[in-house]
Amino acid sequence: MITIDIGVNDLGALLAACHFDLNCAGLGLPATLAAYAQNLTTIVAGIRLTGYTGPIVAVTPYAVNYNDPVEVKGLLALDGVLFQIASAFDVKVADAFAAFLAADVPFGNDGCAAGLLVTLPNSTCDIHASLAGQTLIAQTVVDLIGSK
Repeated sequence: MITIDIGVNDLGALLAACHFDLNCAGLGLPATLAAYAQNLTTIVAGIRLTGYTGPIVAVTPYAVNYNDPVEVKGLLALDGVLFQIASAFDVKVADAFAAFLAADVPFGNDGCAAGLLVTLPNSTCDIHASLAGQTLIAQTVVDLIGSK
């Protein structure tokens, strides 16, 4: 089995290039999504062209803050592209976005409070999944493909 987890850094690069100006990022989003679609297509097509016919699982990115409509909108747009490319190449999609959201709800949609993000020494969290978050992602993949 091959798993793929790409795309969220493309959104981060767009925001950084726009100096976190949301109007700029909104204008740049279509080009970012088009480049993501092209890159993902190249990767998956390349894997299939090798003759590999086994399972490929693409993992959607999770949100750090489900209360941030800009973050959620960007990730949902990215996920839309991912689902579209996946269907064209017989790729299954493990929905980490939904899994993290479900786990975050009891904590006010806060992945840090839910323990799903790496806790920093100052008690805030960074954007990366903690061991609990990684386990949730892995379980999402296992639930999708079965435990074989």
